Amino acid sequence: MRKVKYIEKSCQSSEKILFVPDIASVVYIPSVVFIVLSFVFPGFFLVAIWLFLKWYKTEYAITNKRAVCKTGILFTVTNELRLSKIESVAVKQGIIGWFFECGTIVFSGTGGTKVEFPYVAAPKKVKQVIDEIIDAPDKYMPNEVSENKKEEDVSWETILKWILGGLVCVLFIVTGTIPENSQTSGGVDPIAQAIREQEAKDRLEARKKEKQEEKRKKEQEEKQRQQKEDSIIYTVVNGKVAISFPACLTKQDFKDFAIFMSDHDEEGMNTMVQSGRCIFLKTGLKVRQGDSGWFEYIIPIRVFHEGNIVDLYTSFEFWKEKHE
Repeated sequence: MRKVKYIEKSCQSSEKILFVPDIASVVYIPSVVFIVLSFVFPGFFLVAIWLFLKWYKTEYAITNKRAVCKTGILFTVTNELRLSKIESVAVKQGIIGWFFECGTIVFSGTGGTKVEFPYVAAPKKVKQVIDEIIDAPDKYMPNEVSENKKEEDVSWETILKWILGGLVCVLFIVTGTIPENSQTSGGVDPIAQAIREQEAKDRLEARKKEKQEEKRKKEQEEKQRQQKEDSIIYTVVNGKVAISFPACLTKQDFKDFAIFMSDHDEEGMNTMVQSGRCIFLKTGLKVRQGDSGWFEYIIPIRVFHEGNIVDLYTSFEFWKEKHE
């Protein structure tokens, strides 16, 4: 009989455990699968342990007073239904249940209450025993129930089903989970192989991010350069005046003109223009910058007009030249 320590401790003094249904071994197959997968993905080992303990700690029992189901690992959950309140006992069995000869025992009580024993082995025989206990719980003793509970010899159909089920699990592991390049024999460690593949992916991803960052920086620099260039107002384009600006016959004349400009003295500027000492170059005139020293505020320029060449002086702030 399967041990049900928790339920035994919860029994009252006049309460006896009459029957303990067996949990089908099929519930441990996922644990085996995840243990195999843990050789490739170590984190799956914890999943395997959790799945194993989940069912190992599960307890089902029929006492002379109630049907009890205990589940949980760290936190215990108990569902129970008194035998006097049970209206029916049913068996739910799907394809997996038929294949592995297991099912769910469903106790339906008054007021719509239900208690279920999932993945019970040989559910139909278990239901027969439970029906007999419910009809006369006081007439049964644990040893009598044990006699009724003896398992029959395993048939060849059951053996065939277990073999087919094992082959399906192995086929799933080999074809659906383990990488094609990994080997369990021949000197290649699947874990090391998986680590190398992950490192290669990480390097590729890091290189991809570096290229994206370089591209982003170049685009940002080009955008800033374009914005800076667009903010400049060019007075000379392709050797011709694009925007009118002042120029004078001598450096001293331009210095005097610049003083009038800084003082917003329009009368002084007009006087110098009317005297011919300074002019505003018209757009379209062909011009060229002359030789000047470094960091000079006033620069020489040469103006070409109708075959004549005139040397003038202007400020480097006015001379913004661009060639397209």
